[in-house]
Amino acid sequence: MSFATRSVEDRRETHAQLHDRLVHASLEQRDHVVERLREWSGAGTIRFRPMVADEVRQLAAIPGVTIGAHTVNHLSLPDNAGLRLSEMTDCQVQLRRVAGRPVEMFAYPYGAVDRETLAQARRFWRWGLSCDDGVLAESFDAARVPRLDVKPWPVTTFAERVSRLLEPVAPPRRRTLTLSP
Repeated sequence: MSFATRSVEDRRETHAQLHDRLVHASLEQRDHVVERLREWSGAGTIRFRPMVADEVRQLAAIPGVTIGAHTVNHLSLPDNAGLRLSEMTDCQVQLRRVAGRPVEMFAYPYGAVDRETLAQARRFWRWGLSCDDGVLAESFDAARVPRLDVKPWPVTTFAERVSRLLEPVAPPRRRTLTLSP
C-alpha cells in the first residue's frame, strides 16, 4: 500500500487515512505500521514523551488536580475486545500505585465505546468519559459522561465550543399526569 506525500494536502490526506485505519488496529498492527513509518521517514528522536512517575506524583499532589486513566496502549476498546479488561484495569492499578491515591476517572481512547466497554467501565470506574458532544444533563450515565474532544480548531471555534459547554442547561419540563377517578 502506498500513500501520496508530495504536497501538504497529500500529507494531510495520508495522515487522515492512516489515522482512521490505526484507530481500529490491534496493538501489533499499529506498532508495525508506526515502525515502518519511522524507517521510511528516517525519523530520529520522538518529540513527545509520556510523563514519568515523579511528574505524575507531583501533579497528583496539587490541590484540585484529578488523575484519570486512558488505557495502557491507547487502543480502541471495542476493536480490541480481548485486551479490553487488561487495558482498563492495568492502567488503573499502575496509576493508583504511582499517584498514591484512587484513580476513579477513565477516558475512552478515541471516545470509542460499545455496550461491553460501558459495562466494564461501570464495574471498575466511578466515571467514564466519552467524546460525546454535549453538556451534562440533570440525569446521566456515569459511564458515559460527555467531554470536549479538542481538535486543531481555530481559536474562535475552540472558544465557541467551550462557551457552549458553560451555558446553563434548561431544566427539564415538568409533566403532570392527571388520573380520572
